[in-house]
Amino acid sequence: MSLVLLGIGGIIIYNALNGGSTSVKPTLEPLPKAEADPSRGDFGVDKNINIDTIDKYLGRSDTVYRDMRMLEDPAIYENLGGNRYLNGYIKGFEVIPLPYIIPVNGLPVEVGQTYEGITLFYEQDGKYIANYEESMEILEKYFPKDKNIFLMCGGGGYAFMMKNFLIAMGWDTDKIYNIGGYWYYKGENNVDLTRDNGTYDFDSAPYIEINFNELTKSAAYKDSGIRVTSVSLSSDTIELEERLTYNLFAYVLPNLASNKEVTWSSSNEKVATVSETGVVKGVKEGSAIITVTTKDGGFTASCTVTITKRIENKINADDVSSENKEFSNVGVHEIELKYNKLFYGDDNILKYDYNDPTYIKLRDQRIAELEPAITKEATILKKLVDNKKSFIIIYNREMCGDRPYNIYERAPEVLKSNNYSFIDVEDDIYLDSGSLLDKVGFDKELINDGSLIVVKEGQVIASLNPDFTVINNEADFKAWITKYIDLK
Repeated sequence: MSLVLLGIGGIIIYNALNGGSTSVKPTLEPLPKAEADPSRGDFGVDKNINIDTIDKYLGRSDTVYRDMRMLEDPAIYENLGGNRYLNGYIKGFEVIPLPYIIPVNGLPVEVGQTYEGITLFYEQDGKYIANYEESMEILEKYFPKDKNIFLMCGGGGYAFMMKNFLIAMGWDTDKIYNIGGYWYYKGENNVDLTRDNGTYDFDSAPYIEINFNELTKSAAYKDSGIRVTSVSLSSDTIELEERLTYNLFAYVLPNLASNKEVTWSSSNEKVATVSETGVVKGVKEGSAIITVTTKDGGFTASCTVTITKRIENKINADDVSSENKEFSNVGVHEIELKYNKLFYGDDNILKYDYNDPTYIKLRDQRIAELEPAITKEATILKKLVDNKKSFIIIYNREMCGDRPYNIYERAPEVLKSNNYSFIDVEDDIYLDSGSLLDKVGFDKELINDGSLIVVKEGQVIASLNPDFTVINNEADFKAWITKYIDLK
């Protein structure tokens, strides 16, 4: 005997003869026909499923959701009221750049030109031709013919181009919908990638990258034809101590050049070496010329490197383990965790507008709790300074995690293994009254936003700045820290 229960989104069949087992046969509502609405502009945006209605069509198993934008588009869409950056997306959509699939033509003159590099397909005599043997495989993988395809982009234009391309390649026009532009979306499934400092958290975007270097060129492969015109370096001269490293960066122009590969060389590897990514390492005292050369055109740029003798400046580190314990008991980190939970919730998305009374109230409460706590931490540090103690501060900064070697996470292991105690400043917090190190009175020029600070007899003598000295591994870190402490 079976009982049939009607439920939302499907039919639930209860089989009494099978010990009460259940099965679910999902039934998906038929989608309305894909049909452009002329009132929504020139991009063929669908009149039924669009930015205004998309929320009720998300999460369907018979549908793929594709946002046809790049992380950063060279076209200046701000001139049309848009945004050249991927500053957000609709939950459920995966981002895949249209300009990597086909060349983009016909953009408004106000925005300039978009990416003009290699693409999966190019157009010739009204037909699309594959640049790579895997081009069609990639297209069918991300735009399966047996599913409905919802397309969107920043303003609707790229989605329009992608729909026309798919139809030209044999896809069913009735299965492809142009949802429109993210810039105009006001629904509840928005995922904002904007950080507090105005940059964008690209790493958290569901982004489909196409690595052309791993693909096999087809017999009909066609170079995009954008040639390199020049190359320059981030520095013309650098001075470096023996055993330390510095990362040079090469700027190949134009930005849209097809082949931006470069090679690096040193005129004297006994003085300084350079890696394939431009990391210069001091070997011994002297000078050398580091040269970068473009593979396309053979353009060069050079940097004069002066390697200075290593100066030892070791400290007799004091035991500051009890002060470090006092630090952890102050509770600054716990206060930050509490308010981050209140501000962002479990989804790590800001729940309030900055002008929201609730946000303002929580912000003021956070500052009221942090101010005395950070002042207490400053008192602990100030006492060590006044007593002319020698010690190391490990200072947690967001930029540390962006480097190959995370100093804040790894330095404690090195120090502990050598029986060195340290002060662990777990949160890098700035208030109107200043940061922790401001309150202690350390010289900002000496600290230089360092993530590891060496204090000798109450005075800062060095700091490791992730933006200047590139620490790629533990050996690099130890080479730096052994100037100030003895390691086993």
